[in-house]
Amino acid sequence: MCLVSALARADAQPVFDTLTRADGLPSDYVQAVYQDRFGFLWFGTDAGLARYDGRHVVTFTADDGLPDPFVYAVGEDRAGVLWVGTFSGLARKEGERFVEVATPFGDEPIVAVEPGADGRMLIQTGTQVGVQEEGGWRVLDAGAANGWSGVVALDDGSIVVSRRLGETDDGPWDLARFSPRGRTPVAVATEQTATGGRWISGAGDGRILLAGREEVALGRLDEGRFVPEAAYPIADARRMTLGARGELYVIADEGGIWSADAPDVPPVLLSTQRAQDLVVDREGGVWVGTFGQGVLRLAGRHLGIVTRTPALRLAVDGRTVWATSGAAVVQIDSETMKPRSRMVRPGLREVVVAPEGLYLTSGPSGMWLEDPLSPALPVPRFMDPNWISGMEAATDTVWVSGYGSGIVRYRDGAVLDTLRAADGLGTDMVEGLTRTSHGVWALTRSNGAALVQGDRITRVTRTDGLPSSAIYAVGEQADGTVWFGTDRGLGRWDGERATAVGARELGRQRILAVFERLGVMFAVGERGLYQVEGDRVRALGPVLFGAATRASINAVAYVPATDRVVLATTAGILSLDFRKIPNVITAPQVAVLSLRVDDDEQVLMGSVLDGRAATIPPGRHRVEIEFASLFYGAGAGVEYRVGTGPWQPTGPEQRVVFSDLGAGEHVIEARAVGPDGALSEAVARMTLQVAPRWWERPAVVWAMVLLGLGVFALTVRELSQRRLRREVERLEVGRRVQSERERISRDLHDHVGAQLSSLLAGVELAKLARRARGEADPVGGDGAMADPLEAVETDARETIRQLRETIWALHDEALTAGAFCQRLDAYVRSHAKDRIADVQVACDGTPEQVLPPAVALSLYRIAQEAVTNALKHSGARSLAITLRPTAASVSLAIEDDGRFVPPAGGDGLSGFGIGSMRTRAEQLGGTFDLDTASGTRVCVDVPVTIPPA
Repeated sequence: MCLVSALARADAQPVFDTLTRADGLPSDYVQAVYQDRFGFLWFGTDAGLARYDGRHVVTFTADDGLPDPFVYAVGEDRAGVLWVGTFSGLARKEGERFVEVATPFGDEPIVAVEPGADGRMLIQTGTQVGVQEEGGWRVLDAGAANGWSGVVALDDGSIVVSRRLGETDDGPWDLARFSPRGRTPVAVATEQTATGGRWISGAGDGRILLAGREEVALGRLDEGRFVPEAAYPIADARRMTLGARGELYVIADEGGIWSADAPDVPPVLLSTQRAQDLVVDREGGVWVGTFGQGVLRLAGRHLGIVTRTPALRLAVDGRTVWATSGAAVVQIDSETMKPRSRMVRPGLREVVVAPEGLYLTSGPSGMWLEDPLSPALPVPRFMDPNWISGMEAATDTVWVSGYGSGIVRYRDGAVLDTLRAADGLGTDMVEGLTRTSHGVWALTRSNGAALVQGDRITRVTRTDGLPSSAIYAVGEQADGTVWFGTDRGLGRWDGERATAVGARELGRQRILAVFERLGVMFAVGERGLYQVEGDRVRALGPVLFGAATRASINAVAYVPATDRVVLATTAGILSLDFRKIPNVITAPQVAVLSLRVDDDEQVLMGSVLDGRAATIPPGRHRVEIEFASLFYGAGAGVEYRVGTGPWQPTGPEQRVVFSDLGAGEHVIEARAVGPDGALSEAVARMTLQVAPRWWERPAVVWAMVLLGLGVFALTVRELSQRRLRREVERLEVGRRVQSERERISRDLHDHVGAQLSSLLAGVELAKLARRARGEADPVGGDGAMADPLEAVETDARETIRQLRETIWALHDEALTAGAFCQRLDAYVRSHAKDRIADVQVACDGTPEQVLPPAVALSLYRIAQEAVTNALKHSGARSLAITLRPTAASVSLAIEDDGRFVPPAGGDGLSGFGIGSMRTRAEQLGGTFDLDTASGTRVCVDVPVTIPPA
């Protein structure tokens, strides 16, 4: 047996979000609703006052200073101070508490609180109006029971009230006006009947909303008359307010919440709830305080409820949408949103439209209905050994995916073929199937998506550039680009490479649908509707599914024929009309919510935009600051910075934590960021002052700095004196060494030199004596001189020359590089004449730089040895000697272009060969290098500290 039924209403009902006692309200009986200048929402209940920031509810009761927990009215003066009317009097907010304010009305109920045009507050009781003045209140007698009907302060300072003239509310009423300083009311003529205008409300820009028996009039006062400018056909209105687009929202006297989009347009019943007060927030959302149902919020008329039975899957056929809902298949006309349903069998899941009818699944079974709403029984068509997870129907083929079965293709109820993990799917756990112009996509939760094109399978996964391999949706753009919805955002595939899109804006949420509308791609996520703009996405602020329904979304379908999005959720079927989405972009507001130091709640001072706290005790502290992005239509975030540093996000909790905050003043700034990137106009600032520990106090720090400087100065003085003493000692040692050198040089000159000179003179006398005797000089057998006296004379003269060089090196303390090179040049040229034509001796550096005597003598001896080797053994035609003195070392290079012949030992001049040269260099802590690859090159580098010239 099947049942075909039409549901109660032909059109979708608006979706209200709710805020109740379960969310932190002190009571579900809400008398007053108000939004302050900072963006906070305030709800007055019969059990206390509540402040709401979009995430948290903070309550205030008599313990916080309220005269009575029963709150009738909330208002704000020009300075931003909050005033509260209660059952037993008036209170004003000071800091985080309330202070009772004395009035002429004692403990009478204050049922209305309004700011006047000049910033002074207006309050109402059941019969009187109080106007705040310097030093007290001016009391106006407004007539019996007028307080429940409202009071309006005009821009010129006058006050308008509605007065009951009879004994009951059904009797005559009129309007009365009090002048800015007057106490006597003047009647205002109206075009309403005698039983007409009762409830009044300010509409901004000097306008008044006046509720009559048959309609609500919007108008102004002009020369003692109320002149209507527009009329809305809503009867028996009590509370009234205008929306962001000029629409009127009304609470009816007998219950119910109504809306009229424009004057003379039939009103729409939004809810039958009995309501008490309402307000339109800065984003265009409507907040309604109800009698027993908490607070309702209507984000817009674009989102409506079609059914209230959980639904699983959707399929689109033109303007018709099919849905599975429990044991029923539901048909929805997407224009009227009128649903019809038929009971088929329990556990319906998948639904697919085919040319021959409708395919449905229930567990492992697949069935076909030629006429889904007819009494005919469904025809079984296929059976999967596992649970069926998805279907796609082509002209003559049905594709079926399963949890563990891969993909099975059927034709006329028979299996055509099977695709499994080994065939290229990557897994047999296929979650769903979607057809595009490229082919059929198999969606998985761990292996990405697989495109089946005949016998070819192409997989796209996270390694190809997708934000995740868990795929929830596939959509195609007109140009063939394929879009993927994953559990971590949106991905785009061009046929070769995938790219993540809008990762920052989307965050980590499941994208459940991707579709193209008027050439623009849209994505439906768990938190709302998003429009793709290049490589970024923009949230459509007023569209928020999860918060609006408090339900999970199971499936999404876009109907191009009627420009609607249909959602199957655990709370029923919802409809989103693109044509009714409010085109309002409002920058969010930001505020400081709370401060905790070492897990202890601190009392905030200042305002929510410029918060301060008592000085934090000395030490290192864990500080936690919570901010709020006061934006109620969609997920807004908060960015913060320390001082003038870079802005950075706080994360979803909108908290900033400093785990080790030390002494000093710390300024933390925060700003709200809307879902579309809009930034809050104001910046919230939190200033923290952490007291220093005793050693961190400025006086102590300066004293320690001065002490450190003193110690440093004494240390420097001591080191300088030590260095000076060492320098004096070094100079004294140097002076003594130089004196000893001079003594040795004198001894060598006076004694050794004299003895050698005497020896040389004796040799010469011997030679003269021999010649005087007529004896010839001895001659060797080969013609060489073999005269012993001649040999002694030659050796003596060479010894005298070497002795003079030693005396020269020892005697001169300030031996410059230039003098060294000149001496060496003279030596080389005297020995190389007629043997080497090209001789060069150069100083590559500053000639005035001084060489220590020991270094100069050793280098000179090394040069002599190298020159001797070149003259005796190499046959060189050129000889170059280069001295390179620096501040830290001195190098000497001797190069010739001859043939290198290793000497057998020393030579006749010095008695030392290559080994002696190496030894001299190493004794000075230097290096010796011999290169014979091309000619002979001797290079010596020794460290030296050159004293100033």
